[in-house]
Amino acid sequence: MKLYGSREAQSVEPDFTPLIDVVFLLLIFSLWTVDTAGLANAAVRLPIEPGDGKATAGAPPIVVDVLADGSVMVAESAVNDSELVALAATAWRASPGGQPKIRADRAAPAGRLNSAVDALRRGGFDQLSLATTPSLASAPEPKP
Repeated sequence: MKLYGSREAQSVEPDFTPLIDVVFLLLIFSLWTVDTAGLANAAVRLPIEPGDGKATAGAPPIVVDVLADGSVMVAESAVNDSELVALAATAWRASPGGQPKIRADRAAPAGRLNSAVDALRRGGFDQLSLATTPSLASAPEPKP
């Protein structure tokens, strides 16, 4: 009866393939995150107002930028009023209790801001938030 088998030296080599896979996944995720982080931040000089001081919980269902030239942007795509109504309706169905955020440039035409608000209301939203800057010192100039 043989109780102990022959113990041969077995070489154990580390397998780096899973480590390399994880590193590449982290790299791709971080590059994608950095790339998409700037999508909702068009060059907008926000109005200088104190605001209500309340931070909204969670991400808004839709972010609308009204630029100084009067153009309206959603996720860095220029939209007209009918497209904004359709986007707002889709966002409202996905998040009925959410509040869309409007980021209007200080120099944006008031009529264009009003038409964007009207389009959001026709899309189903009855409340919205208007982004402001508390003071001139904290209002960064947009990057060209």
